[in-house]
Amino acid sequence: MVPSSKSDDVQSQLGDLLGPIHGRDSWEQIVKFMAGLRPSDCPADRREEPGTEKCIALCYQGVDAVRKIREVLGPTDPLKAPPGTIRREFGATIMVNAAHASDSAENASREMEIVQINENNFKPLITAWFGK
Repeated sequence: MVPSSKSDDVQSQLGDLLGPIHGRDSWEQIVKFMAGLRPSDCPADRREEPGTEKCIALCYQGVDAVRKIREVLGPTDPLKAPPGTIRREFGATIMVNAAHASDSAENASREMEIVQINENNFKPLITAWFGK
């Protein structure tokens, strides 16, 4: 039998190793659900082309940011969300709920790495849209 502290160390090491891989795969599955194609399956020469679906990843920061943005979105289930919240107005089901928000600052940091937020390809899209 493995001592508890050693077991915890092994579990932590496995989490550190597999967490980002699982997170990236989960994100790719969500993107495929939303856009029809996993990012890793998109040929490099087509990555700058507009997709068939529109989606924006925003990073909201500030004092109490997680609570504030989750309040604006409403509960994950649109049927339980109050009128005027994003999910109530635009969501359909728990899976098709119009938006995602991290549940903690730590998870937000992890998720920003998964979606490669530092890549920031939003500005060129806005510039192209408005022709500036």
